This record gives sequence, C-alpha cells and structure tokens, in this order.
Amino acid sequence: QVGKEQGLAEAMRYLAEQQRVSRRADLALLGKGGDSARPLDTCIVGCGMIAQEHLKILARMDNARVRAVCDVSREAAEQLAARFGIEGAYDDLEEMLDRERPSVLHVLTPPQSHLAVAEAALSRGCHVLVEKPMAVNASDARCLAALATDGAMLCVDHNKLYDPVVVKARRLVESGQVGRVLWVETYCGLDLGNNPASRYMLPGGESHWTFDLPGGLFQNLAPHPLGLALDFLGKPTEVSAWATDGKVLPHAEVDELRIGLTTPTAGGVVTVSIAASPRLEYLTIFGLYVISPRVFGILKDHISQN
Repeated sequence: QVGKEQGLAEAMRYLAEQQRVSRRADLALLGKGGDSARPLDTCIVGCGMIAQEHLKILARMDNARVRAVCDVSREAAEQLAARFGIEGAYDDLEEMLDRERPSVLHVLTPPQSHLAVAEAALSRGCHVLVEKPMAVNASDARCLAALATDGAMLCVDHNKLYDPVVVKARRLVESGQVGRVLWVETYCGLDLGNNPASRYMLPGGESHWTFDLPGGLFQNLAPHPLGLALDFLGKPTEVSAWATDGKVLPHAEVDELRIGLTTPTAGGVVTVSIAASPRLEYLTIFGLYVISPRVFGILKDHISQN
C-alpha cells in the first residue's frame, strides 16, 4: 500500500528502466560521429577489394581523415590512393607508420599477417581496426588482445553487428520486450552453385588465401553469423560442429557447416553454407516471458469473463 505520488514515481522508474538501452542499441547515438574539429588521422594496410569499402565509408565520416595506404604491391597502393584522392602510398608498413603517425590503422591484409601487422601499430600507440577473421587461431587472437591498451585499442570489424536491423533487435532484447533469450539462430548462405563467376569458382580459385586458413573458406565466412549469435547469447560453455558436402565447390571438402552453441541459460545454432539457393542471411531470436502467478490469475479471470 503506497500513496498516489509514490506509486506514480515507482511506476515511472520501472518504465524508464524497461526502456533503458546501451549505446549499441540506440541508432541515433550510433549515427553520431566524434569531434569533427579533430578528425582521426587514419591509414590503411592491404589494398584489396575490401579496402575500397572501408574508404567509401571513411569518406563519409567527418571525424576521419585518410592519410595514406599501404600494400606489398606499390602499384596497388598507388592505384587505390589515386582513385580516392589520398596523398600517401607505401609498400613498407613501418615506414608508413613512422612517417604518417596515424591515430588509427585499418588492417585489411589476409589473416595470416594480422598478428605481425597489428603488433607493429599497437606498439606505436596506434589504434587498430582489424578485419575478420581476427587471427588464424586462438593463440594469435589472445596475443593480439594482450597487446591492446587504453592508449592503443584493438577492434575487430564484425560489420553485421551494427546493421540497423540488428541494432533494433538488440534494443528489443535489452528493453525486455523479447523476454529471456532462449535460442538464437543465424544463417549465412552463398549460392556459389549458381555463381560461376565467383572468385572461388573460377579456375585457380583454390589458390585464394582463404583456402590456406586452418578452417578454409568457412573461417572467412563464419565470423559474420557467429559474431551475431555470440552477441546475443554470450560466451558458450559448449561448442559442437557438423558439416555436409553437396559437391558444389570442387576444391572444398564440405560446403555447409553448422555450429551448435550452448550457454548456461540458452542455446543456438550457426549455419554457414556455400550451397544455398537463393543466397540468404537471417537472424532469429527466441525469448521467454515469465509471468507471476498473480498476474497469470488476473489474465485468466479477464479472459474467462470476456
């Protein structure tokens, strides 16, 4: 039994708590850049296809200024720099870091080089954004994480985590509208069987760097759906995996991989397929509402009366 004023105050506190979400679940906050008067000097190492996507986004950011690009192929670096109007082009990473002294380095080289490249930047007090997969194995990933400090931070570029639809899903979960998360399913499917022009399907595709990874092509693709699932599930206590082969890719042993995840309170499954038809990506979150016996009784009476 409480007075009207106290009851209203408690009700408003409760409602405010239900709507409170993190910055990661707020599209408006995520859309705001930093201090545009002090743009971050940025450099890129690795001038392949993904570098063009990074540069397109950086060009739209008021709080970033690209100083230089670097690649083992000086020609590739110069061509990319010319296309995006960037002054510096290098074929030596340490020379670029020492001369340009960037605030941030985007590491877009194959994963086999991520540890050495990121270490060179972090040791100079430069923040690092590294493409997925973070490293070729857990040992290298732990070494990378250990190198990061408040003064030289490390971030892995899991781009799907901040798609608008994912941010909205995160808001629903954080505000309690989904209830307790019980199960998460993510799916990433490529239709390579109907895409003969894919770099993986063309003659010589088996020499692409992805097939030199311990997990092959799946180690390059799985971070997308796996990163989403772990974001909603948290760290798993058990992991299982199984694969099938539909003979879609001649130089791959399997063409579909499923990863089972178990936590103390929930579970999920991640599917990566190169034999999907059509191409498909999805995220599904299942939640459970727990209703108190008193509320359940009120609802039951209301339903029976109406």
